[in-house]
This record gives sequence, structure tokens and C-alpha cells, in this order.
Amino acid sequence: MRAREEMAAEKLPQWSEAELVIQASAALRDSSRLVYRVSAMNPDPSEMADWSVLVDPEFGDILDVRNEIIHTDIAGAVRGRVNQNNRPDTATNPAVDQAVGRVPVAISGGSSTFAEVDGTFLIPHGGTAPVNLNSSLVGQWVVVQNEAGANLSVTTPTTPPGPATVELNPVPNAQIQAEVNGFHYTNITHDFYRDRTFAGNPGIDIAIDCNVNIIDTCNAFYSPGAQSINFYQEGGGCVNTAYASVVSHEYGHFIVNRLGLGQGAFGEGFGDLMSILIYDDPIIGHDFLGPGTVVRDPVAANVQYPCPQSAVHFCGQILGASFWRIRDNLGNSLGSAEGLAVAQQLAVDWSLITIGGSGSSSAHPQTAIEVLTVDDDDGSVDNGTPNFAAICDAFAQHSIDCPALPDILITYPEGRPETLLPLEAAPIRLLVVAGTATPDAATGQLLYRQGAAAFQSVALQPLGADQYLGTIPPQDCGELVQYYFSFQDTVGASHFSPSAGSGSPFEVAVISELNTVVDDSMEVDLGWSVGAPTDTATTGVWIRTDPLGTGAAPELDHSEVGTLCWVTGQGSVGGSLGENDVDGGATTLFSPVFDMATGVDPASTFSIKYWRWYSTGTGAAPYADTFVIEISSDLATWVNVETVGPANGPDTNGGWIQHSFDPSLLVPLTTTIQMRFIASDLDAGSVVEAGIDDFEVVAQICNQGPSFLRGDPNGDGSVDISDAVAILAYLFDSLTLSCVDSADFADSGTVNISDAVALVSYLFSGGDSPSFPFPQCGLDPTDDTLSDCIPDGVCP
Repeated sequence: MRAREEMAAEKLPQWSEAELVIQASAALRDSSRLVYRVSAMNPDPSEMADWSVLVDPEFGDILDVRNEIIHTDIAGAVRGRVNQNNRPDTATNPAVDQAVGRVPVAISGGSSTFAEVDGTFLIPHGGTAPVNLNSSLVGQWVVVQNEAGANLSVTTPTTPPGPATVELNPVPNAQIQAEVNGFHYTNITHDFYRDRTFAGNPGIDIAIDCNVNIIDTCNAFYSPGAQSINFYQEGGGCVNTAYASVVSHEYGHFIVNRLGLGQGAFGEGFGDLMSILIYDDPIIGHDFLGPGTVVRDPVAANVQYPCPQSAVHFCGQILGASFWRIRDNLGNSLGSAEGLAVAQQLAVDWSLITIGGSGSSSAHPQTAIEVLTVDDDDGSVDNGTPNFAAICDAFAQHSIDCPALPDILITYPEGRPETLLPLEAAPIRLLVVAGTATPDAATGQLLYRQGAAAFQSVALQPLGADQYLGTIPPQDCGELVQYYFSFQDTVGASHFSPSAGSGSPFEVAVISELNTVVDDSMEVDLGWSVGAPTDTATTGVWIRTDPLGTGAAPELDHSEVGTLCWVTGQGSVGGSLGENDVDGGATTLFSPVFDMATGVDPASTFSIKYWRWYSTGTGAAPYADTFVIEISSDLATWVNVETVGPANGPDTNGGWIQHSFDPSLLVPLTTTIQMRFIASDLDAGSVVEAGIDDFEVVAQICNQGPSFLRGDPNGDGSVDISDAVAILAYLFDSLTLSCVDSADFADSGTVNISDAVALVSYLFSGGDSPSFPFPQCGLDPTDDTLSDCIPDGVCP
């Protein structure tokens, strides 16, 4: 009973009868003695336990509790002979012993694991008796099949805890060498791509077959039906084709398949660029037909756009050579190692947004725009990208033009204001650098207007290091401010941002408060509905789900937190590009009904914002359909908000893009505001995918006043020592202030003795000036508990 009480916390259903045993002295100094031993066990493999409890036979005291199961994990490493140097298994390029990762290692009758990328492993194990470790080439991402004999299987005797060394192919053997090469380089290519897909996974985390030693010669191929890559034996003047660049090229075809893109010349070019950027080598198939021969040298071939032939391997070289030249240019500008790393990441990022090839050309002008898009760091390729010159020079060498850079590049390091506070100046920082022209620093102007008035100009303040400050003067609440920036170059020509200047200026609302009325991330159904009487779509009907990505559909929703969004249909894992896109007509998604009239301040306005996805650039009939978005104020009459497509551009090639608009410019603001989103496929062969996420309705509230001058609590229009006296009188002599906020020197939300001290310091010791509004009247930018100001005639 004492033993059971002692072990009550353990799950031990089996207890033995007590047996009398001799307990020896551990130190060999004390006498041995007789004790009772009781064994307690749990035979369940998931909770296995085996304990011994030693009990004093005279007094019943617990003398010792021992865990009889000894856990001795087995550590080790997997090694194999691999042909290196991006070359095949030949006498001049013998295989080299190295770590091989991703190999399965299993204890006979026990636990198993997969080796890490560096070949090391640690297998949980209990016991110290010798065991056998079994390994094969049935991995997480590839299963190697030897078409010319038995599949490689290795048994390694070891005594825990090791270390054990699993040798896959310690003795040279051509067939086994092809197996190990195929396994190793398939994993290398998978990991290269997967480790860089931060924006989403195109579905490559599955085990594909790698068939080696096929009884034929001089070829290798990818099978989309079998999802396999296949390599031939040595013979016919050719080497065994299971080696680095050939394996990576064929696995590149698999990635293209999982991206849902067309193969053809694009697939050949993509396979080439995988090899080119993994091994930092522009040659595909070194020594394929014997020493010194190559399968392809895309750079030397120098194929120009548009491809003059229809042969897919020939035309695929445009893409591979373009990326090699990008890598080369980046190496020159950033250093070789960093240049390679940037080129590798660009290629993977680009692959997740590309529409693929165009006709027989593996790369084309849209490809250049796509690469610039993933290189961009400010949301606009119009003003260049960090590596614009390196990318565009590479494409230009293959007759592919990038969009022209503006003459003068004007960017906004701190962004532009989303709204302006009433009666408060708004500073905007600019970075102005030369493009094809050199800006004249003395000519910078900010031009602005409110309403339909004429534009007024304010000179930009130079800050040094090509930076300037433009300040929009205080504006009245409730109006829309339009503005743009102007510079002249050194020969007197004018340049604008935005580029159309007064013809299409920036716009910003002057409001005092933003109130988000609806914030729908689609994680909870707030009343959206699907289906209009006129809908005829047979597939791709709207559904709220965690999307499965393809070359046309999103892999992830837009929200930073959460996974759900509305998309047009949901395919299956590994399904085809158009498996469940919109077909047969239209499908309509309706928003909930919103009240934008009840209890709304007449001076307030609304903004509706949403993130949309639309892709119609893939398939046999690209850019033939549209995504129509409409609004209604009576649930019967619908007004167009925007029509996306059909032209080829950033809005029609996938990617989450935000759109916002003022509904009052389209419909009366009523109690029955609703939106609908109509995706349709009206042209045979189109692949149409649409999505909606992160829907917001934001009220823009205009609180015009009253305004005040901070630091002027006595309301005489000036800030002086009498105002410090007024603060003290308010605190200690019950003086009533018409505007308590004016005494809150630092806008802390309270008034105390420190405000009087700070005001005296400003007046006489060079201390900080009062917080806004100062030195002109304005509205309080902070929502606090201080009472509203009473107009005093000094401020409007």
C-alpha cells in the first residue's frame, strides 16, 4: 500500500507481488540488507513505464524508487558519395563523400526520423542493447525508384547512444550513384525554392517519384500525370543523366506544374533558371554528351524576344539567360555573394506572381514588369526599384524593354498623409533624385488648393541629402485638398509628382476624426450572401474559405491575422489551374446592408475600402473578362464603383490590391447601402479567379471647432507671463477659464503646476514651445476629458 501511495501520480496499472531481495551497499562500506521489491508497470507503448520500489521489511518505509527504463537516444549522421561541381558521374568527376540530408533512419522495431539538412539525426530510444538502423531513399519530398534493379536499402548496426554513421554508398557503383544523386539534388532543389517562398507555398511539399537508371539513354523528363522526374542510364555517348543541373531542371517543371502555369518554352526556361541560380552556373548539362559538351548555354545562345522559333528548349533560353544576367549585374553592384542571394530571392518571389510565358517566348515585357514589382519597395515601379538598372539592363540584352523611368524621381520616405487635421499645417517630406534629368534644388514647389479654387504655391524647404519639406498650410474641415509637387531640371523643363501634375493631383480629406464603422476581415460571417437571379456560373461560385493557391488564385488571404476570405471557388490540393475557376457565366457576392443615414452628422463623410484579387491573364483566352463592383442605396438600382479588366495590367494578374471610394459621390447615403461583386467568365478558355477581403466602412467626422491658441488661457490673443499667472489662478484661486485646453501646455490631457512652469521656461529660458495649436489658432488634435472651449472672439 505504501508503494502504491508513493507512485499514485504515475499511470501504473500492473503491480507485482512483493519479493524479498538483497540490496547491496552502493558505497561498499555498509552492510547489504534484505528488502522487499515491488515492480509497477504500464505496458502501453505510448506511456510505457517500469518502476521498482524498495521497501524496508521491518518498518514499511520506502527506501528507494527506481526507473528501470533507460532512455538512450541514438545520435548519428548520414553520409553518401555525391557527384559535385554541377557535373555527372565520370572518371574525371568522381563522387565525393559528404553529408546527405532528408534521409529516413529507423530503428528496427522502434522509432524513426528524417535526417536534418546537414545529415545529422537523433532518434528517441530506450535501452542500450545493440540495434540496427535501416535507411532508404523514401524521403519526405522524393521517393527514388531504381528502374534497373533493387532500390537502395542500407542497414547500419549501432550501439546506443552512438554516434552512428549511415553510409549510403561507400563503394562506387554507377546505379546506386544515380539513386543518391537523384535523391540529394531533388531535395536541394525543393529546399532552395521552399525556403524562399515567404509569400506562400505553391504546393511542392509532397513526395514525388524520382525514377533513375531508366533503360534508355540521353534524356530526362518530367511527367505531370505521374508527378515524377525521370533519368536515363549511361550509354549512346551520354552520361547517366541523374546529376545536379539535370535533376534541378526537371524538378523546375514540377514547380511550374504546382504553380498552375503552362509548360512549353516557359517550363524549359524555368527549369533552366532553377539550375542556374542554385549552382551559380549558366550552363545546363555539363559533359552530358561527353567531356566539354553542354546541353544548353543560354547566355551564349543569346536568344532575343520575341523568340524567332517555336522549339521550346531554344525559346526557354530567353528566361534563363535574363536571370543569369540579372545575377551577374547584381554581383557587380552588390558583391558576388549578396548579388546571388538577391537574384535567388527575386526569382522565387517573381515565380509566385508571374503569368508565365507568352506564346513561344519564355520571357517578355510583362516578365520584366513582374520582376520589378517584386523588387519594388514603395508600392510603385513608376519611380524605379532598388535594382531597376540591374534588372532592366539584363532584360534589354534580350530585347525586352522595361517601363521608362521618370526624368526626376520623387518619393516620400515617410509617406503622404491619409487625412489632414482641420486648421493644422501638414508637413510632407520628399526625396528628390535625378532620373534621366537633374533637378534644380531651388525650383521645388508644393501646389495645393481646396475645392475648385486655383492652385496656390509654397516653396519647398531644402533639408539636405536630396530631401525637402513641403507644408500644406492649415485648411478648413470638411473639404478635399488637392496637391502636387513641381521641380524644374537644370535645363528649365518642368517635372511633377504625380506625373500629370494639376491634371491628376494627390487628394486628401480634411477631417478631425476617423471612425471605423465596419471592419470585416471575413473571419466571421457578418451577413454576406451569394447568388443573384441572373447568375449562371457552373463552377467558381463565391465561397468563404482559406484559399488554396494556384497560378491564378491566392494562396493566402490578405489579413495579417486570420486565414479566411471570399474567393471564386476552391480547388483541390495539387489540382489544375482552372479546376474550380469561374466558368459558364457570372457569380455574385453581396455584402451585408449598411445604415449610413441614422444618427450621422451631416458634416461627416464615408469611405468604403476593400482588398480585391482578380486574375484573368492565364488560360487559353487571357484578358477577356471583367470583375464588376457595384453599389446600391435602395437594394434595387445598382451603380458602378469600378470595373476591373479586361486589359493586361497590375489589376488583372492576381495580387491583393486595395480600392477605396466615397459612396456619397455615387449614391444617396441611406439606411440600405449594399455592395455586390460580380465575377464572370463570358469567353471560352478564360481562367477567372477573384477574391475579396478586409472590407471596411470608415466615417470621416468633421468637427470644426471651437478653435483656440494653446498657451493663451486668458484669451487675449498673445502668449505672455499673464497666461502663466492665469494658469496658477485657475489651479489655486478658482479662476474660471473659457478654454481649459489652452492652459494644457504639453497637451497631456490635464492641467497642473508643470504647465505654468513650462510656459515660463518657454518665455524666459528657451524652453519648448506650446503644443499645437500654436502659434496660430487651431483645433485640439487630442481627444481628452478637458471641457470644450467657449469661443472668445480671438480664434474662429
